[in-house]
Amino acid sequence: LKSSVPLRMLLDSVRSTIAVEMITGEVYRGYLLEVQENMNCRMNNITITYRDGRTRHLDHVFIRGSKIRFMVLPDHLMDKFKDH
Repeated sequence: LKSSVPLRMLLDSVRSTIAVEMITGEVYRGYLLEVQENMNCRMNNITITYRDGRTRHLDHVFIRGSKIRFMVLPDHLMDKFKDH
């Protein structure tokens, strides 16, 4: 099964720090441990920034892929995927 470019980029981001904005507006920034084909993500060392600016630290979090608005991935991936 050939995966899409966004999923391949996300899979290549494992073991990197990423930021994930949820459809509810919270931003989760932390270390990506695992990604599933449906874009569910397991992360650790998380800082959550709420819509009102408050922050909170969590050790581990599981993010459901269907609740993600967008992600900020490491810059080094842009060179790898710029021709796709």
